[in-house]
Amino acid sequence: MARVEDLHRSYGSGTGAVHALREVSFEIPRGELVAIEGRSGSGKTTLLNLAGVLDAPDEGRITVDGAELGGLGEKGLLELRRDRVGFVFQSFGLTPALTAAENVGVPLRLRRADPAEREERVAAAVPRRARRPRRTRPRELSGGRQQRVAIARALANRPAVLIADEPVGQLDAETGLAVMELLRAVVRSENVTALVATTTPSCWGSPTGSWSSATATSSNRPDTPFSGAGRYQNYVKTPSAHAPGQGSPAGAE
Repeated sequence: MARVEDLHRSYGSGTGAVHALREVSFEIPRGELVAIEGRSGSGKTTLLNLAGVLDAPDEGRITVDGAELGGLGEKGLLELRRDRVGFVFQSFGLTPALTAAENVGVPLRLRRADPAEREERVAAAVPRRARRPRRTRPRELSGGRQQRVAIARALANRPAVLIADEPVGQLDAETGLAVMELLRAVVRSENVTALVATTTPSCWGSPTGSWSSATATSSNRPDTPFSGAGRYQNYVKTPSAHAPGQGSPAGAE
């Protein structure tokens, strides 16, 4: 579960201040995916950084998987971000020197998971057919395959919340649709809360189920910054169905 209440976030001060977020409030239960649609500069990444415990708001409250962030110290925030939040980035964010399987295992190493547990989770996330050759590195994979590895890495710790910032921004239309179908399947199978930002609503295609959609709005002009909690919440709907499962995240395309 993720909840934000009356969030405000600005950069700079005085007349030069940029108000990225104003009065943003919503709640997303487990097992639901919410898409935030808005053009570049509308505050989508700022909102994801706050929900993903990468930044702190100027005002407002954030609750992630039952933990209110304002009551946590630096150690508590680090542990929550490491163990209960997964991230998927537009640029994939894979470590070039590591193989696909090793990239998936990075969050488990950071948590100092038992080697046997780590190998078991990596094997489940990256089937053997997707790990051949074993030393395949990101530069040898297609963009779609790299993003599947990135999704598998984000899920390695079995997080409660999945944050995806423009996950199909560097993919062609067909591959982007496949990745979004995978994200919907992951939400269903892993029962995670997913918050996805996109500038391209068309990447959702024609779904076999339904999902939540949130649109960036402003009292002055559309799309920048996020403003008006009531209007924002009107777009957050509980899905009635999910897409059928698509297999392991890093499986064959």
